[in-house]
Amino acid sequence: MSDSQKEHNQTHMLLTMVMIVLETIFSLILKHDRVVALHSKKFVEQNIAIKINSYLPYFDFYITFTTQGVLFDAKAPEKPVDLDVRTTLMDLIKILSANILVMLPEYTFEIS
Repeated sequence: MSDSQKEHNQTHMLLTMVMIVLETIFSLILKHDRVVALHSKKFVEQNIAIKINSYLPYFDFYITFTTQGVLFDAKAPEKPVDLDVRTTLMDLIKILSANILVMLPEYTFEIS
């Protein structure tokens, strides 16, 4: 395997791990926060699919709202995408981290 193939595989694996973490966080928030669940109700009812297109560096991933939660995937959903978001990686990090940091203080986690 060439160096560029190894780098591509590592990048894809990192993106997959980040998507798993984001999917878990957002699904938990949707399940346990009534206000967020209420705001996202129409997205869930219509199975809204969003394409995130980053161009610095280049990668695509898809977010689908379902009754099971928020699904993050590298493959396009079977239905047409409802919203196409184009952004840089830094702007995407700012948006996601700001929203997660705003929502998480409402939750307290106790380890027993």
